[in-house]
Amino acid sequence: MVMLNQKGRIAALAACCMLTLAAPARAESEAQYRSQFGAYADGGRYDREIVVAANLHWVNVVSGQVIRFVVPDAAGASAAFTWNFDTWGGRVADLSRLAPAGMVQRPIKVYIANDPRYGGA
Repeated sequence: MVMLNQKGRIAALAACCMLTLAAPARAESEAQYRSQFGAYADGGRYDREIVVAANLHWVNVVSGQVIRFVVPDAAGASAAFTWNFDTWGGRVADLSRLAPAGMVQRPIKVYIANDPRYGGA
């Protein structure tokens, strides 16, 4: 058994505390990430439809819009999900993190603009 002196015990305790506090900060869950940019929406009601083609690198949306994303696969079939961008504008999200797991295989930036109706005058 290893015996630590007083300074060693304090250092070990401090290291444990730092690791405990740092782990959640590094491991942000997908649910937490998604909640910052809105939520899934009913697929029957949406403002726009965007096809996630192979050459798509970014999309522009407006805060408050409901977008249906259609993701075709190599076999010609497609999957879709609908997202309500119920968030502040001026933000950038990663579509691959908003989509259901495995649906979008590469990072695609989603630039969220402010809703012009609430810009003030």
